[in-house]
Amino acid sequence: MLVLLDTYLGRQYKTRQDNTIQYNTIQYTSSPFPNFSTSQLLNNIPISTQLQSALTGVNGPYLIYLLHTLQYTFISSVIGSIFLASLVLFRPPLFLTPTLVKSYVVTKRLVQYFWDPEPTNDTASRSPIWCLGEEYLVPEKSSTSAPVIDSPPQEGGYLPAQSAQSPPPTTPSPRLHQIVKDGGWPTAFLDDFEAKIWLTYRSNFPAIPKSQDPKAFSAMSLSVRLRSQLVDQGGFTSDTGWGCMIRSGQSLLANALLTLRMGREWRRGLSSNEERKILTLFADDPRAPYSIHKFVEHGASACGKHPGEWFGPSATARCIQAAGVYITGDGSDVYEDTFMSIAKPNNTDFTPTLILVGTRLGLDKITPVYWEALKYSLQMPQSVGIAGGRPSSSHYFIGVQESDFFYLDPHQTRPALPYKDNVEDYTVEDIDSCHTRRLRRLHIKEMDPSMLIAFLIRDENDWKEWRRAVKEVQGKGVIHVADKDPALYGLGGERDGAIDEVETFDDDDDDTILDAPSIFVHSSLKRLILQGYKANTNHTQCSK
Repeated sequence: MLVLLDTYLGRQYKTRQDNTIQYNTIQYTSSPFPNFSTSQLLNNIPISTQLQSALTGVNGPYLIYLLHTLQYTFISSVIGSIFLASLVLFRPPLFLTPTLVKSYVVTKRLVQYFWDPEPTNDTASRSPIWCLGEEYLVPEKSSTSAPVIDSPPQEGGYLPAQSAQSPPPTTPSPRLHQIVKDGGWPTAFLDDFEAKIWLTYRSNFPAIPKSQDPKAFSAMSLSVRLRSQLVDQGGFTSDTGWGCMIRSGQSLLANALLTLRMGREWRRGLSSNEERKILTLFADDPRAPYSIHKFVEHGASACGKHPGEWFGPSATARCIQAAGVYITGDGSDVYEDTFMSIAKPNNTDFTPTLILVGTRLGLDKITPVYWEALKYSLQMPQSVGIAGGRPSSSHYFIGVQESDFFYLDPHQTRPALPYKDNVEDYTVEDIDSCHTRRLRRLHIKEMDPSMLIAFLIRDENDWKEWRRAVKEVQGKGVIHVADKDPALYGLGGERDGAIDEVETFDDDDDDTILDAPSIFVHSSLKRLILQGYKANTNHTQCSK
């Protein structure tokens, strides 16, 4: 049975040497028979010759890898069996093409829809975890040495040397028990993660009127169309299915405000009224300045985005621009003279400035040359996260460990966050709905290349440190800083080498200055430089 293959099979990788196919078995700790190789397993299971030929033939590794991925659940076995049967019936050469890969991705996502376990800290290298510039050490897993209990956050440093004088404890401490309970993650990291404002899909908020434009209905996804016809006939009372990028943009802006007003060290339970004041700015009500109603209103007027239509990164950036005070010329770099004209207008005191970089780092996937720079962006003390995710499915990334990015997922529908004239009227349930301790992570290979990267610059020293860090980043940089904007001096052109460095393309070609309470935002977006290039339809573009 295919179910038996799904249960017993370890990871298999094919190597071809002198026309002989060999399978190297990597032991899988959850397998009840870890010593079984592929050939042994096939010889001991009564399956048809046709199926055995398929599993040991040229397509075998693909089928085996699929079986391994769809493991240990009833639904995965059923889907895997049906999918494998279709492969056997409609064999080569189709399955040597990307069609198989796409089918695998669809099947994997379908399984994850029903089964989405929380990740555990299973990295073998004990790499540190970074959360918006704060570093957290991973607890020791060895039972023969002293456990390393979660340490306080450290900014921009390296792993400290472990003390050789501390004897191992005879019994685990209560905090170690808490680490085990939390999936092996440092408690301090989880506390920091939980402190971040998490804005998600909401329902039952005041209706957002539907657009009368004939094109509006066709711009919606099928599920949103059905909902608009059957449920939201009088207007949209929920953003489920289309508002995820807006929610990611709201989360990014809310956490920038949270950091500015309450400091990076703030945790839940401290200065709760100040937190409520920030949340009321993002309430699901037209009176709130950063409500979804305001985003949709500005999206319609400035970007041609209709209510119920999915927003992309550039459209979201334009919506944050609703309170904008300045717009620069186009270009691909951040210029110090332009930045200082916003942060220090007329040579006055420095104003905290939010740098919002909209970029696209690949066509379908993030180009590997940018991996290190993107990971490092979340290690900078000035980081306030990345709004990005998968195609047409946005997340708000706030942490990284090795090549895995931790994110807040807006794809959970909750009751609308009400607007309160008196912030003390917010209930515990209202506040709790804006926080989560539930970790989610995504490998950089699965991330969509179109994103918004944000940094909060609080003073001139912060600017100098950020500029130095951007210059010293490993790999190819995703941000470039220059002294002067050539357009301001009639010089024109790009920084030397800029065209060669831009391997991929963006949704838009504008630089935008945005204004939030006590914050200005500079949006630097790369230009489309390849004639005839068309952006993927999954990435929305603002009309000029």
